[in-house]
Amino acid sequence: MTGKPPFKQVLTHGFIVKPDGTKVSKSDKEYVTATQEIDRHGADLLRLWCCSVDYQNDVPTSPKFCRNSATNTAKIRNTLRYLLSNLYDFQSPVDVAAKQPRRLGAGRSSINSSST
Repeated sequence: MTGKPPFKQVLTHGFIVKPDGTKVSKSDKEYVTATQEIDRHGADLLRLWCCSVDYQNDVPTSPKFCRNSATNTAKIRNTLRYLLSNLYDFQSPVDVAAKQPRRLGAGRSSINSSST
């Protein structure tokens, strides 16, 4: 109506294909729906997998790729759990103040004299 498209950019994506590059059809014996994978591994797995693929080209996938993503998800979760478990005695005002760099005496006097 205005002569201009209602968008600035268009995002295109490839198709889901088998590892050998052939198309995936519902009649394939290895065909797995996203809801089946969510039931099997959880939604976080599907989110991580979607973020890790190059969607601009055809996306090869198989149950093996999903298992690998499940392994990676478990590694990320376990690493984060380990890191968070080490924060049990962290006290923000005390620990942050202890990490502040101390200024040298000469630098402090030059800063004080420049501000007056």
